[in-house]
Amino acid sequence: MQVLSFSIRSFSMCSPPSGSVTCFNAARLASWQDDVDEQSWRPNDDFMPKRKLRRLSRMSKMALFTAHHASEKAHNLTIGPPIFCSRYGEFKNTSDVLTAIHDKDLVSPMDFSYAVHNTGQGLFSILHKDKRPATALSARQNILEEALVKAYVQLRNGDEAVLVVYQEDVLPEIFKEVAGEHIVPLSFALVLSESKNDDANKLTLSFQPKRFKGDIIKYNEHEQNIARLFLNGGGVATLKSKRTQWDWRYETL
Repeated sequence: MQVLSFSIRSFSMCSPPSGSVTCFNAARLASWQDDVDEQSWRPNDDFMPKRKLRRLSRMSKMALFTAHHASEKAHNLTIGPPIFCSRYGEFKNTSDVLTAIHDKDLVSPMDFSYAVHNTGQGLFSILHKDKRPATALSARQNILEEALVKAYVQLRNGDEAVLVVYQEDVLPEIFKEVAGEHIVPLSFALVLSESKNDDANKLTLSFQPKRFKGDIIKYNEHEQNIARLFLNGGGVATLKSKRTQWDWRYETL
């Protein structure tokens, strides 16, 4: 079994079931509500210059909210290149562009630029004038886990801290029948550093090779469970992918 340990230096979250959470204290006061109106909900975007808001998707706004507030709360740290992760990315924008092409409508350069997988990461770099290389990844079932492995490598190679941002939103109606998934709109961000014995917020991720059969992951259910760990101030969660079992433990002192 391999074990990766982190200190969580800051946290923010954005989702209809929990609202716009800017920090640990806000998370402790928040709760997960399953009976919310996901369609009409919009994230808080007061932190963004209004001229930057044109035609941004809801998912991009959620990702920018969490990335901005998590990095602001950890302003005393030197944060390395950020890591953004999502299973589907800007699938709605991509679908809209493809539909326009199919219907022989015009596609603007802005629409196209917002339809790529690294949209959130690119917008964050523009907003913070960050010219460093960054990572935008998709790893199917193991999205968060692979992002944390990448963060661990960056920390071991000298970064004082790393920003990890998860983001997902609902799929367009045309793909729901094929994918068979209802995704809860959700984004959260963590600033991580190497773990120490006296950490107040400690995250441990362990993994071991195991084979599992069948459909073992539905929707973004696992990522919702991880979000609940932070809202609840601690706990454990397990992800069983086809070849690996990942075990999470979050502790607060």
